[in-house]
Amino acid sequence: MDRYSELTLRLHDPICLHLPARERWVGVAVAAAGEYASLLGFSKERVRDISLALDEAVMNALAFGYGGQNDELTVIMSETGHGLRLTVRSKGLPLDESRLPQYDPSRLGEGDTTGLGTHLIRRLVDQVFFSVKEDGEREVSMVALLPLDLPVAREKSEGDAPEWPAANQSLPPQVLRRAAPHDADAIARLALRSHGTVLFDERIYYPASVREMLETGEMISVVSEVEGVGITGHGALLHLEAGVRELTFGFVDARHQGKGCSWGLADCLMRIAAERGVRVVLASAVTSHVRSQRSALHAGLRESALLAAAGPAASVWSEGSADKADVVPGRIADLVFVRCLGEPDPSPVYLPVRHKRMIESIFANIGLSHLPDSGASHGTALPSTPTILEFESDFKEGWTFITISEPGRDALAQIESHLKTSRTRVTPLTVLLLPLDNGHTPELSEAAEKLGFFFAGIGPSQEGRMNLALQFLCGVEPDFQSIQLHTAFARELLDYVRSCAAQNELGLGDVGAS
Repeated sequence: MDRYSELTLRLHDPICLHLPARERWVGVAVAAAGEYASLLGFSKERVRDISLALDEAVMNALAFGYGGQNDELTVIMSETGHGLRLTVRSKGLPLDESRLPQYDPSRLGEGDTTGLGTHLIRRLVDQVFFSVKEDGEREVSMVALLPLDLPVAREKSEGDAPEWPAANQSLPPQVLRRAAPHDADAIARLALRSHGTVLFDERIYYPASVREMLETGEMISVVSEVEGVGITGHGALLHLEAGVRELTFGFVDARHQGKGCSWGLADCLMRIAAERGVRVVLASAVTSHVRSQRSALHAGLRESALLAAAGPAASVWSEGSADKADVVPGRIADLVFVRCLGEPDPSPVYLPVRHKRMIESIFANIGLSHLPDSGASHGTALPSTPTILEFESDFKEGWTFITISEPGRDALAQIESHLKTSRTRVTPLTVLLLPLDNGHTPELSEAAEKLGFFFAGIGPSQEGRMNLALQFLCGVEPDFQSIQLHTAFARELLDYVRSCAAQNELGLGDVGAS
């Protein structure tokens, strides 16, 4: 039996390629798919279409991948009863493709090619299925059917990327304005085109969700707009708690980056927050670079906490350069910023003795240096009432937040129970928030640190109350060496967090316990 006959017989078995998630490996997958389709009997024209569809699917996987150092693509080729099935699996943004903005050829003049890749895939093959698995793995499955009788005539232009005018390099000035619900589609399109080192709350990528948040007031948005081009930048205040908003969803069209657009958006949003009586504005900045930290500092926010391993590995991605990404190994830490706008909560605070000096430094950094300190609790028993808490997890992103609003008799048991859940699921980061205006926080902090939690900083809760933030890592290392920080205070905070992690080996070493 010659090699050709042997390969033909084996076509009934799926062929699986495990490739590094890098652009230079795309050609390997495409060449293999083309050869496989040829051996199944597809015409040269259909082999070209199938190869181009797989190229688009793999490039889409790279575009929406996290850019982790060890990330892989899996390409599976298998024969069906009537043709060929190609499947591409990857780790990436866990977005529902059916809810994303669709390709709109009328927007090509604006340079908006959102959804073009998936549009081409649909035209090049007979069936396409997009899905996201529970663990966040993305899958694109494509089916190409062999003709039953005569070849089906296909339009010549099918599969060819449309041409659009070159982007105007000398754009008119941008104008800032409040976003309205009818801007939802344009905002989602810009978010999808602009993603890079940050995976936002997935709602910002879906036009229907953006519209709902704008209509209900859950999100207050400001956009920058250019005549003849449309929306080029976006920023928002997202409702978190009563009196607390998060400054987030900031992204700018590549043609306007570096022109002060993001700073203008942030300044406008801070004015809106002050006018609306918001007491505290919160923001998070990645530590794989310092650009977002500088933007937060420009808006008057200051560092209050450092969360190690808060997000998945990510890359700075731009179209056509997926293989040249600035890859950051491991998970990325988040630096939390706050700015207090209203009068501080007058309640006295109860500071754990161990962290008293660092917490006072953070308070001073965010402008709350005159809060009354009631010292440690005096050993009073926890209330007989049940604990009031909130528990929120995102297992795709790998984090859990446990917020104790009012500790009760079962506070420690509740913390232990939720921590056990996180450890069983090997959730990389679990954050425990304890109210600093409650006299039992020092003893609960000490008990939690015996479980493996270590210091992260402080953060806001309802109406300006402040929480002590502790963190627990499971299955990951904190990778403090890769953290990039912009200010001396941020580096001081990092040193303190690192020292606390080193003193508490349980939270870093007992990663596989359940």
